Amino acid sequence: GGSAADCRHTEFGVRTVELDQTQLGDSERLFAFKVNGVRTFCKGGDWVPADSLYGRISDSRYATLVQEAGNAGFNMLRVWGGGLYERDIFYRLCDQAGILIWHDFMFACSEYPDDQDWFVREVENELEYQTRHLANHPSLALWSGNNENHWGFASWWPKTGYFGAKIYNSLAPAAVMRNCPEIPYWNSSPYGGADPNGPEIGDRHHWHDCMMNPDLMKRIVPEEYDKVTAKFISEYGYIGPSKRSSVEKYFGGAPIEVDGSVWRHHTNTFEADTVAAGIRYHYTDPDKLDTDQYLLYAGLCQGLMYAYSLESFRYQENCWGGLFWMYNDCWGETGWTIIDYYLTRKISYYYVKRALAPAKLILRACDGKVRAVGINDGPLPVAFTAEYGFAGFGGERRTRQIQIRLEPFSRRPVLEFAPEEFEPDAGKDGPGLLYIQPAAASGLLPAILRTGTYRQSAAAMPPAKLEIIRCDSSGPDLTLTVFSQNYAHAVHFNLPDTIRLSDDYFDLLPGESRTITLEAASGIRPEDIRAAAVNT
Repeated sequence: GGSAADCRHTEFGVRTVELDQTQLGDSERLFAFKVNGVRTFCKGGDWVPADSLYGRISDSRYATLVQEAGNAGFNMLRVWGGGLYERDIFYRLCDQAGILIWHDFMFACSEYPDDQDWFVREVENELEYQTRHLANHPSLALWSGNNENHWGFASWWPKTGYFGAKIYNSLAPAAVMRNCPEIPYWNSSPYGGADPNGPEIGDRHHWHDCMMNPDLMKRIVPEEYDKVTAKFISEYGYIGPSKRSSVEKYFGGAPIEVDGSVWRHHTNTFEADTVAAGIRYHYTDPDKLDTDQYLLYAGLCQGLMYAYSLESFRYQENCWGGLFWMYNDCWGETGWTIIDYYLTRKISYYYVKRALAPAKLILRACDGKVRAVGINDGPLPVAFTAEYGFAGFGGERRTRQIQIRLEPFSRRPVLEFAPEEFEPDAGKDGPGLLYIQPAAASGLLPAILRTGTYRQSAAAMPPAKLEIIRCDSSGPDLTLTVFSQNYAHAVHFNLPDTIRLSDDYFDLLPGESRTITLEAASGIRPEDIRAAAVNT
């Protein structure tokens, strides 16, 4: 019958998380998160401070960013070690959204004076506080010692002091073991084998093969990502601009001048002419474009590169994570993100959302064959009929059908065929599409491979014939269905940039329709909505 001496109320979730590092042959190991005993492909991006001035980050800003990550299909955010330990609301929101957190300790891209007693005491206090403070959040799936410092020890710093190694190899893991031993610890990101950024073991920052390659073509050709053999990609990226309304904000009312001084000031320094080169390779000469066209094509290139790369990671049997740099931004810029500083979705947002769909088919061409991999991230089986084959841009199809069943939490090849089984005779009907299209009732989207870039195919592509065949309202939302008689690339609508759609900038096969929802679209009159495509 005694009285309570102390009481604490807290939210919590029941789950287990572990790192699966199963041996693969003599020199490789998996790097996979097992959540509640199930291997889980981690889909998401790297989180940075949501404003350059930390005090300006509001609760609503956190809420929007975490919600939009969930809407895009994320199940993981990696809190970058060059940022900060976020306010409590961020972790609560991730708990509620079911988004896992890979959390770097706040050490990044630099050596640290762990030979100084005063500094070590400060670090020990920080590690002790943060591991205790965040221990009970079910979203916290991994503590990582730092960002890129072990890579620095191995590759670009003097092999003398290894300043900071004591923190990541001794102090940090000890704090995790004391205060939250159920949360896995990883010494660094990237980290693994003899080469900390090697593809054989651990996680990888996939930069120098693609986006930071001195060979410009390696940066802009999406098929380069089919060569990935890493077990977990925890950082990589591609640069693209915001939509016009956001660009206008950081131009402060001045006319937008692409490549002018303000534009360059608000362009990430790693861009290095990549955006224009991507437009030139995939679409057209960027020097001939007006501002709106430039923003459109540059956004489509970023979307294409992110979608193709994420699909390539999901396609690979032994790859268990794809996190791109970076998800959110701290100021207005042409940069890495899919949602900009003003919380407006960039064109690439929709490409990433489709690439991360929980149930999905992915097509890839290799060694003269086309192969489809089916993925089901959910707890229930998914069964459907699918049509596959060749489609000409104008509507001609050569097809077959297949029955597919995707078991829960599965990833497996479901189909392989030779393109010549379907492609027309040389010179008869021209280029086209190889595809697999699930029955509409399945809810899965088609997987499409164009036989060449858009620029290479454009001459054979008739103008898209788009029609909005239905538009209904439900409370503040609008639902519309758009139909295309022939192939349509990057279908989008004449709507304000702030309107959030369930899908946008998508391709339609000949004869395909798609139903989308416009959120909070009050004030938008259905009769004013127009659909367009790049090949309109």
